[in-house]
Amino acid sequence: MGSNEKRRRMLRRQAIIVAIVAAAVLYVAANYSRWQAATNLINVRFESPDGRVLGKFRLEVANDRASVRKGLMFRKPGEVPEDGGMLFVFPDERIQYFYMKNTYIPLDMIFLNRDLKVVGVLHDVPINNTQKRSVNKPSQYVVELLAGTARKFDIKEGARLVVENGSVPAARMP
Repeated sequence: MGSNEKRRRMLRRQAIIVAIVAAAVLYVAANYSRWQAATNLINVRFESPDGRVLGKFRLEVANDRASVRKGLMFRKPGEVPEDGGMLFVFPDERIQYFYMKNTYIPLDMIFLNRDLKVVGVLHDVPINNTQKRSVNKPSQYVVELLAGTARKFDIKEGARLVVENGSVPAARMP
């Protein structure tokens, strides 16, 4: 076999490898965009009644029936970042009930009224149980953060949630 034939085969192999790598990069980029859009992250902060910033978070938004039902189920320790959590959006203000079925990380639950003011906090809710929990006050939004976060940042009744660069997405539940 001549050296030109060897060179052509080597170039063909290199072209195939480059094409495979390019396809893999495009696949990862496309799926990252889909993942980011699917998680629907928003940047928020909690403020004390006097306007002092208590903590900043990146929250996933659950504002349709399926995402509200699933919540943070099946997440394992380490899969929710320290500044992460979930914002549940409901169509109206009423007494909300939550449980921890198939939830493997302890959470704090922060209940907010239609004005995004904290009306109650449940601390260190135990994992993997079906006991309904509530603060027994009307709320339209609930934020779940890793257990201990509400105390660490002094988030309590009277604090307010502020959405940075926007507003809370609307509930998409019929």
